[in-house]
Amino acid sequence: IDINNIKEKVFGTLENPEDLMIENKEGQIIMRRDGEIAGEHVDVGDCTDCDIFICDYSDSVNVDCLQNCRVFIGPTSGSVFIRDCKDCNFVICCQQLRLRGCENMSIGLFVNTDPIIESSKEIKIGCLDFFYFSMSKHLEEAGLKPWNNKWWRVYDFSHTSGKSPNWEMLPQEESLNLLDVKKAGIDKDMSPGFKRLIPVTLGDRPKPAGYDANNALVIFFALLFKLLLALLLLDAS
Repeated sequence: IDINNIKEKVFGTLENPEDLMIENKEGQIIMRRDGEIAGEHVDVGDCTDCDIFICDYSDSVNVDCLQNCRVFIGPTSGSVFIRDCKDCNFVICCQQLRLRGCENMSIGLFVNTDPIIESSKEIKIGCLDFFYFSMSKHLEEAGLKPWNNKWWRVYDFSHTSGKSPNWEMLPQEESLNLLDVKKAGIDKDMSPGFKRLIPVTLGDRPKPAGYDANNALVIFFALLFKLLLALLLLDAS
């Protein structure tokens, strides 16, 4: 695999607690796969030009001082707190998101509560459009509801009145290109826009031409395990 001058692949084993920390890396592809985090807290910090994939569910994730990195954070039952990062792309699935001191960030987001930014600028946020093999199981283990995505309801603590100049909506087509799964050699396991376990929503974007709120299909499923059936029906339609 041509990894374009990426120096090293690092695969987590979690033989000791230090494997829950991803720190002081440069030019690496770093993986955490199913069962390697298992609901624990993760710390990521001081990395440059890295591709980081946390493909497991976690309790919470802290991210500090990344530059020019591409990061996937799988289902997180608590908060993802990102501080002092610059020129990075993120794809995040969590209960709560907070950014502080960040600049020039593009984020594909699934979040169950209103995301918060503070002392940040040039932030672009769009709806998560991503899939990987164990995502359905990890969403359930993290207790996240895939139909409850508040990605666009951003609150800016640094601009509390009127429209914030510090963030804007990421064009939805750009959310498909935030990560380079081919470079990581995991494109068979992960795919932007392949199987949408999490619906892509407009947020408060303008409705598309021809949209009719009175002409819609609504399906209710009582049990979570029937979610896949619902998605198959929607794909078929």
